[in-house]
Amino acid sequence: MNEENLPRKDTPFKVKPKNKARLIKLVGVVVILLGSIVFVIDRFFTDFDSSSPINAVEPITTEATKSSLKGTIKYTSPANYPGENISYKLVDKDGKDIVLLKSEDEKLEVAENLRVEVQGLQTKTKAGESVLIVEKIIISN
Repeated sequence: MNEENLPRKDTPFKVKPKNKARLIKLVGVVVILLGSIVFVIDRFFTDFDSSSPINAVEPITTEATKSSLKGTIKYTSPANYPGENISYKLVDKDGKDIVLLKSEDEKLEVAENLRVEVQGLQTKTKAGESVLIVEKIIISN
């Protein structure tokens, strides 16, 4: 055997460019193969029913009813009703809450602190409180 063809012990092992490309392809194929196996096993052992909703929270189904109420429109902090977009409430003469108010436009801002009759659809918030989606405001004395 000829010792000239053998690599020396003090020199690092060098990979030829052709072999380097093959090694990268091999690693890629192994990664894809392992990923596919994990995906199939995960789907096989998961108790997922595609007909059921992903979250387990039951949707709140409330029917809206037409309603007309009288009182004074007062501002309330939207932080008290996160995700509800509620900034106003209707209060009676004594300042007791009658119902929460919600509107698509600025009519509640314009009528703030006025005695009014509000008309609209009454429904419930996520927390179960009554809220009136105001369609019409009639200012009274």
